[in-house]
Amino acid sequence: MIELKNITKKYNDKVVLDSVNLTLEVGKPLIILGENGIGKSTLTKIILGYEKPTKGEISYDSKKYKIGYLPEFRGLYKNVTVQELLNLFNSFGKQNKTTLELDDYIKEFELDKYRNFLLQDLSKGNQQKVQLAVAFINNPKLVVLDEPFSGLDIYNQQLFVKLIAKYTIESYLIIITHKLGDLGLVAKKVAMLKKGKLHFYKLSELEENVKNIMIVTVKDVKSDKQKILQKNYNVIVDSSSQISIKIDNLQSMINVLKLLEQDGVRIKIKSFPVEQLISVEKSGTDEKLFSFSDI
Repeated sequence: MIELKNITKKYNDKVVLDSVNLTLEVGKPLIILGENGIGKSTLTKIILGYEKPTKGEISYDSKKYKIGYLPEFRGLYKNVTVQELLNLFNSFGKQNKTTLELDDYIKEFELDKYRNFLLQDLSKGNQQKVQLAVAFINNPKLVVLDEPFSGLDIYNQQLFVKLIAKYTIESYLIIITHKLGDLGLVAKKVAMLKKGKLHFYKLSELEENVKNIMIVTVKDVKSDKQKILQKNYNVIVDSSSQISIKIDNLQSMINVLKLLEQDGVRIKIKSFPVEQLISVEKSGTDEKLFSFSDI
């Protein structure tokens, strides 16, 4: 168990973390939600030992941990190949992967055909796969993933979810993000950082409170997608070809977004911060409006 007690962090007179209490358990991942720049990364750096708190204490169940860390600001050795980099990090572990095991590992991350590419020649998505592979390669006990979905398309987001679930079963896992997405399939416990305080929720609580959402799409949606939507959701089509989709749970909302994004549609969402969604009234009369424009 890793336990944080009354952690406070100040930068000059600015309080970033205010008496934060947190308990981490193996096999029970935690997602920390919040807007950019409010202290999520600071909190994880304190947990990792990269920064010291102004006040408070942290207790660990072991003096040493193998750490897997995917930082928010990515960084790679640009002039080495994928194979060379993974060989290097594999050599750092006490129980190195064999050549065959490393080959299989590379294939799992769908990097096999890129193993001889220089890192600087990879796409952003493939560079991110390499960094995730580096984070997991030595079976870390403590894993922190800071904005793991940043810049990834839907396919690779889903691949990341599978890899994260597989390689962190016996780890302490913290995922830092400003949007939930498919990460809800990895963790059932969510904390929101707001004004230096952590507020805890079960994922089911978030899903329950994101009911009664109205999604409005403007302009034409392709007919085949409209048929899918009409088959699976409560859809109203008005005379100007605008469609309104009634959504009653978080997963349905995610599915609708994915369906519309597959056509490369530009989607702008006029939404409310997650902390407001959490406090949505359950009366059945209050509907939060999500507007899709420029479709």
